[in-house]
Amino acid sequence: MTHAPASHAMNWKPVVWYLGIVFALTYGMNAWVFTQGGLSNPQVFTISAAIQMLFPAMVAIIFRQFVTKEGFKHSGLKLGKKRYYAIAFGLMLGWVVLAIGLSALTPWLTLDWGLTKVQGVMSKIAENAGKPIGLPPVAFLGAAALQAIVLGPIIGLPALFGEEYGWRGYLLPKLLPLGTTKALVLHGVIWGLWHAPLIAMGYNYPGQPVFGILLMTAFCILTGAIFAWLYYASGSIWVASYAHGVLNQSVSYALALLVVSYNSLLGGTLGLIGMALLALIVWGLARTGRLAVIGNAPLS
Repeated sequence: MTHAPASHAMNWKPVVWYLGIVFALTYGMNAWVFTQGGLSNPQVFTISAAIQMLFPAMVAIIFRQFVTKEGFKHSGLKLGKKRYYAIAFGLMLGWVVLAIGLSALTPWLTLDWGLTKVQGVMSKIAENAGKPIGLPPVAFLGAAALQAIVLGPIIGLPALFGEEYGWRGYLLPKLLPLGTTKALVLHGVIWGLWHAPLIAMGYNYPGQPVFGILLMTAFCILTGAIFAWLYYASGSIWVASYAHGVLNQSVSYALALLVVSYNSLLGGTLGLIGMALLALIVWGLARTGRLAVIGNAPLS
């Protein structure tokens, strides 16, 4: 992996203050969520998780305007190169399909070949609506995929922008004087630890607070590198945000409708199989010199 040239010396002061405020807000909110029951209170958990996704960008915007006073020019706020939206979609969806498919060949994940989960969801919707849906399960599955994977990332862009503009748009450039490799790893570790309270409460890795946090951190290092490449290659933070959304929605769709059971540490997208595939993607980007664009490409 190439190293971005340091255009200026590393300035830790704004980084430390930025992280201190973001982590204080996030950990403080999660401490309150824990007192409200954590995952056992899904309404509070879901709303608070969406709110805390906004914290990294909110603090970054305040810092850009009032602390570092660097403003917002060339921070990737324009739409950027359009073809990278298709690349982001294909890359993230392809990774999810491959991770689920390979995991299904092992004892670590079981697919719902009989579509019983789909039929259960359809029955619940029909009961609430007071009339049958009128679609076969396979057609419903396709309609749900259109809604979740195609429309979902677009609808969720504001929250996803919250993370991406903070971590990729503000923090990563501040760390690049360390060199590209160190900056990518460090910003991924920070991003992973930012998720730690959620993981400790059982999110993503139920019953595995320690190994879950470790795996989530590794996951954030790898996906952080991919999102960073998309950000700099496209010149737009919206491409990274869209990729993040496709990833989230595709995983949620698969777990909700297609997967009966899985080992969260070994199978699926966030286990070792999914992680190995992400590592291959990052290796491919580095091997082909594509990561060299990080820190060296003009942003829109």
